[in-house]
Amino acid sequence: MRSKRRVFTTLWCADVWDVKEKTKAGLTACLIVALVVSVYWFSTRNDTGKNSILATIGDREITVEEFSRRLIRRGGGYAGGFSSIDYKNKLLDDLIAHEVQTQYATKAGYADDPDVRRTFERIMVRKMREMELDQQLDAIVVDDAEIRQAYQSRILDFTQAEMVRVAVIHLNVLRGASEQRQIEIYKQAEDILAQALLLPADTLGFGHLAARHSEHQASRYQGGDTGWYIHGQAGGLQQPAVIKAIQTFKQPGSLSDVIEARDGLYLLKLMAVRAEQVIPLDTVRLQIQNTLMVDKREAVEVAWLANLKRTFGAEIEVNNTLLESILPPSGTPDPKPIATPGNLPNG
Repeated sequence: MRSKRRVFTTLWCADVWDVKEKTKAGLTACLIVALVVSVYWFSTRNDTGKNSILATIGDREITVEEFSRRLIRRGGGYAGGFSSIDYKNKLLDDLIAHEVQTQYATKAGYADDPDVRRTFERIMVRKMREMELDQQLDAIVVDDAEIRQAYQSRILDFTQAEMVRVAVIHLNVLRGASEQRQIEIYKQAEDILAQALLLPADTLGFGHLAARHSEHQASRYQGGDTGWYIHGQAGGLQQPAVIKAIQTFKQPGSLSDVIEARDGLYLLKLMAVRAEQVIPLDTVRLQIQNTLMVDKREAVEVAWLANLKRTFGAEIEVNNTLLESILPPSGTPDPKPIATPGNLPNG
């Protein structure tokens, strides 16, 4: 005799119920999935007659086709995996037990719980995006011609400016120092410069002279080497007189005269020059491709969402005055700047 058990259920939830039995979380999860699948099932099923209905509970149904799919899934992907009548009864009992709990949870109002509704909405939106947007995004390609065009149009982003490497000796002159003391320090700087002119050509910067005399702590033990920076800028050397002197250098090995600045005296040596160079396309090809892909995907999604809003037809209004008046909770850290997609970073 045919059983009078009728169930429409989300078959997956029967599995997870054993793990989450008698917990609100489990009940909520099963209810959400049941709601999602119910929407899909009632919109797509065909009425194949009463002979296809295996079990019912109220107006809920399990069809033979659905039950068979579930049986195959539990059987490891082939129909004969779990084909005994005992196992089929156990599977059907699990589905019915789940459906009873789902219907009870619905009547008890769990479907109106804010957490349940938010989770259901996220699942529904994710499914919609998979069906309607992801296929468009997956079809996006960036070809070699586009990469070359982007490279040429933004060539400055991939051009490294001329770089210089400068060594320094800094002699501090304290504010309020007597005129005699200032004269002594200036004479010391001139003596150091004279010694620098006699250094071997392969000396790193000012060599031992920097370690012995310089008060530029970051570089004194590296021969005064301050590293590479863009020609015309001074890196960590911020005194205007120093920057101006660096701009006059032409040939590696050049020495400056004694430079007077607000914080003391400086000696400079141009150690090396690196000419302006363009980073080869092959070096930045993947970087450009990824950036163009992000740009294209964003454009497709923006257009898709705009069309969705038009299709939806509802008028959207925003109270900007109220929005601006909302203050974050006290103690909330300032947000990081929002990155603007599509800008190719410097090479």
